[in-house]
Amino acid sequence: MVFAKTALITATGTTASWVLATFLTRPEPEKTLVEFYRRVHPAVYGWRRIAEKVPELAPVRDLAANGLIGRWGCVFVYAALFGMGKMIFGEPHVGLPLLLIAAVSACLIFWLSRSEGGKTLSGRTTACHKHGEH
Repeated sequence: MVFAKTALITATGTTASWVLATFLTRPEPEKTLVEFYRRVHPAVYGWRRIAEKVPELAPVRDLAANGLIGRWGCVFVYAALFGMGKMIFGEPHVGLPLLLIAAVSACLIFWLSRSEGGKTLSGRTTACHKHGEH
């Protein structure tokens, strides 16, 4: 019960802190947001106003694919963290399978993010694909 209360207090405090920081600090300048959008080319959801200022980039609508990669990212992080912890504390029979899961999820993330013949999920072409290298 103590852990649950501590986790609840921590989550509430953390959430309150970032919400306050969001509303009490100035927003990023539009120029910074446009540069970020050009560099990262995120899905247009939530970025529509900035995407309109960058008409040379086609809007990306791959929320489902990015969500899938995000879920595999969570699997990777937790499997790697707990796997390393189990190895450190002398439980390799649990740690090794978790590290294997982490490795497989990392490969899936890489494969999913580079699918479609060298295109990233954002639609941008990778450096190797641009130069004709494979």
